[in-house]
Amino acid sequence: MNILVVDDEQQIIHLLSSFLRSKGHSVKIASSGETALDAYHNDSCAFQLVICDIRLPDIDGLTLYQQITKQNKTLPFIFMSGHLEQEEIIRSLESAGPVEFLLKPFTLKTLYSKIQNFL
Repeated sequence: MNILVVDDEQQIIHLLSSFLRSKGHSVKIASSGETALDAYHNDSCAFQLVICDIRLPDIDGLTLYQQITKQNKTLPFIFMSGHLEQEEIIRSLESAGPVEFLLKPFTLKTLYSKIQNFL
């Protein structure tokens, strides 16, 4: 599976990308919403999943989701946030497409079980 990982924390990007690659996935990383949007627009067919932090320095994860799903309503998103109130917002998006939410901190096992939901 080709996965786009979006987070502005380099430690998280490194941890997630290393873990996902060890599981046999191809990973593209982006440290901002704009970079992720550019990566998606450059090759919109390349990704089967986006794992995205909600709070990003430029455009937030929810705006990124809205921009991408205008073109691809079936692309799964796993949102990450350290703020519990964000979960309710994400739950409201579930009717629009395949969406999951992870509250930081989370285990890699929990992340992988969410990914398995989309395989």
